[in-house]
Amino acid sequence: MRQHYPLNSNGAEDAGQLPWLDGVPSTGVQGSYPGHAIVTDAEAEILAAIDASGQSRSGTDLAQLVQAIARGIFLGQLTGSANALAAAIPNNVVFSALLAGTRFTGLVATTNTAGATFAITGIGLPSGSVQAALLTRSGNALQPGDLPVNQLFEFRWDGNAFRMVGPVTSETVAAINQTGAIPAAQTKILSTVGSGLWPVPAGVYLLRRVRMWGGGGGGGGASSTSSAGAAGGPGAYWEGAIPVTPGQQIAYTIGAAGAAGLGGTSPTNGGPGGTTAFGSYVTCPGASGGNAANGGVNPNPGLGSPATQSASLSGFIAPIAGAGIGYPVGSGFGGGLGAPAFGVSNSGPNVQAGGIPGIYPGSGGNGSSANANGGAGAAGLIIIDY
Repeated sequence: MRQHYPLNSNGAEDAGQLPWLDGVPSTGVQGSYPGHAIVTDAEAEILAAIDASGQSRSGTDLAQLVQAIARGIFLGQLTGSANALAAAIPNNVVFSALLAGTRFTGLVATTNTAGATFAITGIGLPSGSVQAALLTRSGNALQPGDLPVNQLFEFRWDGNAFRMVGPVTSETVAAINQTGAIPAAQTKILSTVGSGLWPVPAGVYLLRRVRMWGGGGGGGGASSTSSAGAAGGPGAYWEGAIPVTPGQQIAYTIGAAGAAGLGGTSPTNGGPGGTTAFGSYVTCPGASGGNAANGGVNPNPGLGSPATQSASLSGFIAPIAGAGIGYPVGSGFGGGLGAPAFGVSNSGPNVQAGGIPGIYPGSGGNGSSANANGGAGAAGLIIIDY
């Protein structure tokens, strides 16, 4: 996006010549005239990010940009050939400084028959493109059949090559060959808040994909419609494969939702979300709650912290989204928007109303913008594919 300047007497932007001025009717000072591009350029960039994330534009959904940032870049069906894949992103929506770690999702029309490369154009680099090897998560070349037809897969740029996020077929087969057969895929969902033990089923040597969310923080309460509490932060997210032993008992904990901050004459802060853990392998901390407001906007939203993993693992640790603070709307305020957990949208706005709870799993609750409670955070979750 380029910088804009006030319009001169000829209706053209006057770069660096005219300062921006506020009009003061009482003294006759005339304010600056902004050109339409100051609005349309910003709109075009926001819409480009929404389009690139695979969403359909909506005039009523005010959280599409947040969802686009959290979602990464959805490429759809990749072009090119089976072993030399390609895609183009419209309008250069990936900043060059943020390319490392950006999550791309796509699918192929033809299964690969050898190691693969990936070329992407439309990114914010001087060359406008990157072409490099597409490798396994551990940095090895893909084997024939590692990219099945019409199955979505995720990969990221590490600065030198593109790497798969989850295990590919060849890795899974190698890890469980000692069983003599590949068991049918199963999924176990651990959702009850609290602690427990999960026994690894017979014949299972690899948990192919484990997804974990910590608990989201609660939104802060408020004392009136002239107050706006801050939102709760998001629980941490981790995703990856974990080698295990059949019959192994793995202790786990599901993090609780952060409590909603109370409204009233003495409003309270939102509560923290609980930590989700899976043995000594992975810990996903819960987030802190947003602060309450007793007049005006409280500028202190809840904060999250990233997941941690044992040294033997190389899973994906998601970046932490920021929680919002209140904002003016008409004669009142909107409550701070709860921070979405990775892969989850936020709850949408609440104006001069109590906070909306965070979306499950792991998202933070909205702050209140009335004499009412904030929104509770969402509890954590573990999903195991093996």
